[in-house]
Amino acid sequence: MKTSFFTSIFFLLCCSIYAQDFHTNKKQLQIKVNGITKVSQWNLMPELEIDPYEVPCSKDLNTVVFTDTKDSIEFQIELNDTIDFNLIINKTDTAHTRLIGTLPNVKFTDAYIKENSGKTNVAIPEVSELANILVALHKDAEKDKNMTDSKTDYYKRVKEHFKAYLNHPILD
Repeated sequence: MKTSFFTSIFFLLCCSIYAQDFHTNKKQLQIKVNGITKVSQWNLMPELEIDPYEVPCSKDLNTVVFTDTKDSIEFQIELNDTIDFNLIINKTDTAHTRLIGTLPNVKFTDAYIKENSGKTNVAIPEVSELANILVALHKDAEKDKNMTDSKTDYYKRVKEHFKAYLNHPILD
């Protein structure tokens, strides 16, 4: 009696961990979140123990759809939720997949969008510019064409402007 009880509990736990299966004959699926295509070709990876997809949750309740153009499976997910399911390919391979509700990478305010809509801003962080200057000043910069284009007027102006630092230890 105890054995069948524990077996039943184990079975129910397993079913809740992988509550849904999606059968497909494709090795790539499309993923939509709240009706917007986020991944046009999600490669199914049965060789992985778990293949996670972080869902950018822009709403309280987000709809995630995996589709192979013929059929689809849909999930509802909230921030910090985790949903495990199986993607079964050609009835032989199983890709264990995990959805993880995360914050979107960016969330622009309406004011920011209004101010910047239609504009292109190019910003070079100071540390990146410093790294490029160091590359340009390096003793091998003119020898190695992959380091920098040393034939431009801009390169010559940079080298002239920073010539006092040509022997700085950082260039070693």
